[in-house]
Amino acid sequence: PRSALHDTEADVYLVSNTNGGLVDADGNGFISRVAPDGTVLALKWIDGASGGLDAPKGMALSNDKLYVADLKVVRSF
Repeated sequence: PRSALHDTEADVYLVSNTNGGLVDADGNGFISRVAPDGTVLALKWIDGASGGLDAPKGMALSNDKLYVADLKVVRSF
């Protein structure tokens, strides 16, 4: 994991996972949803195949959108 973000509305943590090299454009990255007690709700809630993630790092929530810093782009979901 590279970073975690608490979604206060859903009361879950979103965790970015590079799942490979920090600068590799390999489509292996993913975002997990984790409950406050540590239970993994969805290991690959957003993954490289569905979201085009390579090596996601920082994240932010704004206006019902999740923004993810991924290598040289910012992706929104």
